[in-house]
Amino acid sequence: MNKKLVPIIASLIVLILLLDKFYFLSVEERMEKQSLKEYEYIKNKNLEDTSIIKLGYLSIFIADFDTEKSEEILDRVIEIQKE
Repeated sequence: MNKKLVPIIASLIVLILLLDKFYFLSVEERMEKQSLKEYEYIKNKNLEDTSIIKLGYLSIFIADFDTEKSEEILDRVIEIQKE
């Protein structure tokens, strides 16, 4: 292999690895921001008319952010099941 190509190929590999790392970081940041928006929405939502399936999903989702709200949602699930 030509000695001039080795540094170019090495530089390209490093560049690809760096771009890949920054891309995944930005994806994680966007997902985290979206999750926080969803949490704020759920935290203030009235759960009286919500289906039991949706309540189960919400309790699992919100458990990462607020265990008290998750317990409140699960209590609502239990109330619905008793009815």
